[in-house]
Amino acid sequence: YSTDSHSSPLYQLIQGGDYPHFGKVEIMAFAPDMKPLENEATALCGIAYYADTKFPAAFQGNFFIGDAVTSRVHRYSWVNNGSSPVGKSEIDFVKSADPWFRPVNIKLGPDGALYVADFYNAIIGHYEVPLGHPKRDKQRGRIWRITYKGQQNDAKDLTTASVNDLLATLDVDNLTSRMAAADQLVDRIGKPAALPIKSMLIKSFQSAEATSPRKYIHMLWVSYRLNALTEEVLSTSLVHPDPVVRLHSLRILREWKSTSDDFYPLILNSVKDTNPHVQRAAVELLMNYRDMKSVEASLSILKTAPAIDTHLIYTSRLCLRNLLRDKQLMKQVGAKEWSEQDAGFIAAVLVDVASPDAAVFLAHYLNSYSMRKEKTQLAYQQVMRFIPEGQLDAVIKHAREKKNEEIELRSLTFKGIKEGLAARGGSGKEKLLKPWGVEIAESVLQKYPPNGPSSEEIKLQQSVAVQLAGDYKVRTLEPALNAFLEKNSTADVDLKTSALRSILKLATDNHAVELAGKILMSDTTPLPFKKKVAAVLGEFPGPSSYQVLTGVKKAPPDLEAVIATALAGSGDGKEIVFKQVRNGSFLARTLVDPRVEERILLNVSAKQQKEYDDLIANLSPISEERQTLIDQRLKAFASFKPSSIQSDSGQIVFGMNCGVCHRRVTDSGIGPQLHGIGKRGAKALAEKILDPNRNISEAFRNYTIKLKDGKVLTGLYRRDQGEVIVFGDLSGKEFSVPKKDITEQKASRYTIMPDYFGNTLTQREFDILLTYLLNW
Repeated sequence: YSTDSHSSPLYQLIQGGDYPHFGKVEIMAFAPDMKPLENEATALCGIAYYADTKFPAAFQGNFFIGDAVTSRVHRYSWVNNGSSPVGKSEIDFVKSADPWFRPVNIKLGPDGALYVADFYNAIIGHYEVPLGHPKRDKQRGRIWRITYKGQQNDAKDLTTASVNDLLATLDVDNLTSRMAAADQLVDRIGKPAALPIKSMLIKSFQSAEATSPRKYIHMLWVSYRLNALTEEVLSTSLVHPDPVVRLHSLRILREWKSTSDDFYPLILNSVKDTNPHVQRAAVELLMNYRDMKSVEASLSILKTAPAIDTHLIYTSRLCLRNLLRDKQLMKQVGAKEWSEQDAGFIAAVLVDVASPDAAVFLAHYLNSYSMRKEKTQLAYQQVMRFIPEGQLDAVIKHAREKKNEEIELRSLTFKGIKEGLAARGGSGKEKLLKPWGVEIAESVLQKYPPNGPSSEEIKLQQSVAVQLAGDYKVRTLEPALNAFLEKNSTADVDLKTSALRSILKLATDNHAVELAGKILMSDTTPLPFKKKVAAVLGEFPGPSSYQVLTGVKKAPPDLEAVIATALAGSGDGKEIVFKQVRNGSFLARTLVDPRVEERILLNVSAKQQKEYDDLIANLSPISEERQTLIDQRLKAFASFKPSSIQSDSGQIVFGMNCGVCHRRVTDSGIGPQLHGIGKRGAKALAEKILDPNRNISEAFRNYTIKLKDGKVLTGLYRRDQGEVIVFGDLSGKEFSVPKKDITEQKASRYTIMPDYFGNTLTQREFDILLTYLLNW
């Protein structure tokens, strides 16, 4: 069992399963959890299971998890749906008003008490303040012992106990004592313990009442650890009348990694067991037997398992996927005729099998049937990445000819094919893709025009169409692209930005740049959109873009920094930035904005370096200035009196400034969840908001990427995907860059979190935001 700080608090782990992780993409599927994240914070640790009888019945068999941010110990009960445990939050076991109470580990003692290790510290995060910060308490810590009305087990010194006493201890109620006794038998007694254990196991075969199931299980494990377990004993245990013994026998067989084929029929038989836990353990073992019978057994479970048994279903899918990663077995599966249902189960896991035969099977399946909508793009991406070169044209042809499919599905199909070819390294198929891409773009924007109804699904489709219109220079769609930019357009900022980028790609004259200039100069254009427009113009360097960017007068500091960054991507642009500073159009302080500085110093000439140094020579250190700002803001905040409408106001300020990258509870994609962040206090939050680069977590470090065509991109590294690298941008969206186009990929000294909130947030907005976050 495990707990996770950023996805779900309670998991029963499935060996080899994929679990949510920052930057990790769900392919076949993520393994199920026991319960979703609800009121827990993002610093869960020290999971313990109460396996004793000293606590009241309602607390027995519960899970206990420390929450180091909200200063409490959570408690969970659970029930089984088949083999799948489902957790339920109960009333917190421990709560403290002392914010230094940091329960970082919990253990069940042999006495039946729960022990809680309390880090007892004002600071818990490695990224909150420097490691040498004086408020890091390196002296104190506490351990709490929790009993129920003084009830406890008698203390026993197992380090001197005899074999008979240790064997007897294998049957006590307390799991910690049973495990300790097993360790003593293996590590201290050793081989002399093997014979009496074997004798007791044999007696159990003759009389089921001779030994309790839990003692039998522990003796099996001890025998295995002593290398004294025989195939005969284990084979007999696999058909034991008690399902828990059968379950543990399969678990031991999994660890044993026996190469004997004698167990295979017993495992196949266990797949048909009446107990779902035994079934699941048997399916896990099938992964070691790369045989068509294993494939068929996994499929049989998928056809019969109830939908609520998520762990059994996932384990069966995982088994099928792992089996099909064997190239010879995949060839056999590809050569056999399957029912539509079986073929569907196979195709659903092949999205995570990287081989030509898997791609061929998947392509044939997609020709005849449809995948689940959310997996369509991924399926075609996998096909195009791995199918033999000679079959690429046929896949594109068949996919395009599926005229009966809705445009949303055709759009995802096209996107998957295009991304798969990119990950493959390109295959010169643009002649086939371009007319289809034009058709998709036109069809989508005909069904979902710029000023029509909107939803997340519609915006996703429009975004694909807008990008295709620019990539393939679909001039018939220029009016639609312009419509996204009209004042009364309902399109969101990201869609407007994408439309502007495509218009700039279509441009044959200065019309598009002039349009961008009008948006940038307009007093009615929201500041967030102005910043995105300036950044997009930086992607199209040249005299007309430079003229528009330098035409913005008296821009607020954060917009000025974006304009300077956009200009500084080229050598000519750097000279313009310096000129703007010299004539007073830009503040000299703008030059030491982290992103401006980094862009200027990329490929800077010796002459430009000297000019840059001269221009910033008289500026005070940025850290000194930031600390002064933090101190001033916190001093003013101390006298701030929240009103009754503050909660709504805080939500608005958060949404406008932080909500793109952060969420309170749910996985946000680009930034960490913030639930429980209020426990860090006003000072730590102020430092993170006003000086985000002071302490950077490596997981959120930014990268500067220079391309062969001279463009410079900025993003958060997410993952390698074949011949492309995937990054995340400030809006939380991913973009991919072909590896062959990258000339330099440099880790930044700066986080992706914006560095301008000291300029953009008024004191009142800062007070409202801080109050809002401190209540989390």
